[in-house]
Amino acid sequence: CTTVCNSLSCQPDCLYYYKGQTSIPKQNQGLSLTLRIAFFFKNKYIIRQKITEGKMTTTENNLKITATCSSGLEDVLKEEIETFGAKIENTGKNTVQFYTNTETLYKLNMATRTATHFFLFLKQFFFKNADEFYSKMKQIAWEKHFHVNKLIRIDTKGSSFAFRNSHFATLRTKDAIVDRFRDICNDRPSVCKDEPEIQITVYLQENQAIVYLDSSGIPLFKRGYRAIHAQAPLKEDLAAGILMLSGWDKKSDLIDPMCGS
Repeated sequence: CTTVCNSLSCQPDCLYYYKGQTSIPKQNQGLSLTLRIAFFFKNKYIIRQKITEGKMTTTENNLKITATCSSGLEDVLKEEIETFGAKIENTGKNTVQFYTNTETLYKLNMATRTATHFFLFLKQFFFKNADEFYSKMKQIAWEKHFHVNKLIRIDTKGSSFAFRNSHFATLRTKDAIVDRFRDICNDRPSVCKDEPEIQITVYLQENQAIVYLDSSGIPLFKRGYRAIHAQAPLKEDLAAGILMLSGWDKKSDLIDPMCGS
């Protein structure tokens, strides 16, 4: 829901807009994020898409997604994703890459049991130095993905000879995004590390960068119901993956040797 814009004042080609009310009813505000999204659709708050030539549609599998998971659960996650009709591209260490549409991406975030994140691919490019990195990052049409009034967070992973550390790469990414918005609408998004509305992830490998939007936000195993954390809890995604790998027929008795925390 964080990718849905509040207005079109800054971006006439924005993919989404609201119709009707835009807030979740008070009686649902204390629920987990997953349940709140479910009530969002149940109560028929309408998210309508602006259909323009060449823009993304809700039914075409034109979104390139990278799903992450715990080590050893790649095949299980692949089978889960395939049940939603997505087109699998390949499977790697802790990742499954596939193509899907907007509607299915929402469903995957709500219903998959073994994924931790779903990253929307934006761009992949090569660079020679920090300035070229900034220039190519600024070329991304950020205004088509989120509104200028959104709170953003940028995470950089990996390493590159062009940067002393990942923090410097994060700063250059932030500068590129801010400068692009300023050029377009003379305003800029703010950075918020604790409670961002938009999360951007950049993977570096020497002279190569891959840029994603994190469609999931917090890891998906955090379903919002666990009020108190034990010292050694078994994460929900790993528990589900082990159960699925066990081949349990859902009829015979199930003994959980890891129960206790």
